[in-house]
Amino acid sequence: MATLTEEAFVEVKGWADANDPTLFHAEKVKVKYPKTGVPSGEVEGRIAALDPQARAFTVGSWGFYVDGSTVLKRDDPDGPLTFEELRVGDRVEVKYEAVQDANGNYHALKVEAKD
Repeated sequence: MATLTEEAFVEVKGWADANDPTLFHAEKVKVKYPKTGVPSGEVEGRIAALDPQARAFTVGSWGFYVDGSTVLKRDDPDGPLTFEELRVGDRVEVKYEAVQDANGNYHALKVEAKD
């Protein structure tokens, strides 16, 4: 589960208050991925390799690692996903920040498995 932090990217479902247009009644809030202030990007493709011990994977020539702050989810059906459920060949969309580990892998902010 992701943590709500200042400047996080979120999806909110709800309705505007009829009496106060500056007030929004949130019925559901989903943290899409955190905002870190570090340069970031997005890659989509198939997982070419997985390293369960390092909690890392590659998409094409791009290497990524996940940690406790990484949001892992399925696109269809919409729902949670664990790193252990990822498989070589899965099509994923990865939002990442330009922070690298000792192996040169980028920090994955969000990994969304596509149908």
